[in-house]
Amino acid sequence: MNKSASTDSKRQLPFWPALLLPFAVINLAFIIDQSIRWSDHWDGFLNGFYHIPFLCLGMCIYLVPLGLIVFFCYRNNGDKKRRNQWLMAPAWLFVILILAGLIFSPPVAEKRFERSMGSRLPDDAKNFSSELIGGGMYDRRDTFYFETTPGEVDRLIRETGLIEEDSFTEDNVSRIFKPLANHSMFRSLEKPTLFKLFEGSCFRYLITDSSETHVFVSIIRI
Repeated sequence: MNKSASTDSKRQLPFWPALLLPFAVINLAFIIDQSIRWSDHWDGFLNGFYHIPFLCLGMCIYLVPLGLIVFFCYRNNGDKKRRNQWLMAPAWLFVILILAGLIFSPPVAEKRFERSMGSRLPDDAKNFSSELIGGGMYDRRDTFYFETTPGEVDRLIRETGLIEEDSFTEDNVSRIFKPLANHSMFRSLEKPTLFKLFEGSCFRYLITDSSETHVFVSIIRI
């Protein structure tokens, strides 16, 4: 090993700090992703923060054995730089997947609606609002409100295959449509009608008033 390579090797982190660095990068990437995706960015940050123990536990199953294999492979030749690069590889892969998710599945409300409902948002939708919570171990709940025409409501129900619910209580509906259940229009819906469809781990709900112009949609993934 030449002098420059020896100097470069000395600048590299020792094994155990180098093994802990991927844990930090993966947790930080997940926290940033949740902070961006949640409508309330602070709540998203907290959700990501609360996942740290669970992420670390899961990563121990994969990163520690991998780290030990890498350690023994590079123990004799002293190439700490390449060793640390291999240790960081899973973390950079996780970061790439997070970035790809934000690029190809951006947390834009209109796009979220189309992806989750399998139908486009009405072109004439007015007063559109949405709220996204959940991610990781937390059930994802996407809620939307908009005003449109009866024809567009019928189209949504037809295209998504929603089925009318014969009986429901106000308390049950309020729990389904949190957090937009506190929306002033939600409390004043006249003769509301509820439609729903369950597909695997995805639960879709739509509620509208007697005029079919005020619409609340809730998509829950567990």
